[in-house]
Amino acid sequence: MTIASMMLAGAAGATVGSFVGTAILRTARHEQVIFGRSHCDGCGRDLRILELTPIVSFLVLRGRCRRCGSRIAPIHFMAECGGLLAAIFLFH
Repeated sequence: MTIASMMLAGAAGATVGSFVGTAILRTARHEQVIFGRSHCDGCGRDLRILELTPIVSFLVLRGRCRRCGSRIAPIHFMAECGGLLAAIFLFH
């Protein structure tokens, strides 16, 4: 497996993991899973595309909302990392 294909598999895995983490939280809160924009749990602001980049945005923002500073649920980061590792492992 080439480095490029591992990176692609990792990015796809992190994206799937991000969706799974979000789906878990939204289901627990009785929110729409498929429809509706991702938003900050603290202030309700819709997240922009750069704030939705799996793993990178969590690290850059240090696990906090860019606007209000409230903490982002760690399940998002854990699910993204789990998806990344699973994809690399499965497609290796």
